[in-house]
Amino acid sequence: MRLKRLAFAWLVAMAGASQAAEEFIYTVQVGDHPWNIAQRYLKDTSFALRLTRMNRIANDRTVVPGTELRIPAQWLKLQATQVRVLAAHGDAIVMLADGSSVSPSTN
Repeated sequence: MRLKRLAFAWLVAMAGASQAAEEFIYTVQVGDHPWNIAQRYLKDTSFALRLTRMNRIANDRTVVPGTELRIPAQWLKLQATQVRVLAAHGDAIVMLADGSSVSPSTN
């Protein structure tokens, strides 16, 4: 379920944005550490050490749940793609990476 939320959040965050300059913010869950985060979400486990350094994690085995980690977009297994929403129920707004929002067409 967390992976689906990550994928959805990633697609929304990347809508209309340049992938090269983007970062993804991951919120650490209980039991997470850079190595299992890298295994689940990053292209290669070798990024765990870079993730540790980039986020200035002193002890990679005791990252406090709730900590927000910055992850460069190019490290992620999942990459941005164009999507088309075929249906929505209720009010819907698409939030773009630049903070702006658009209302989808009701056609």
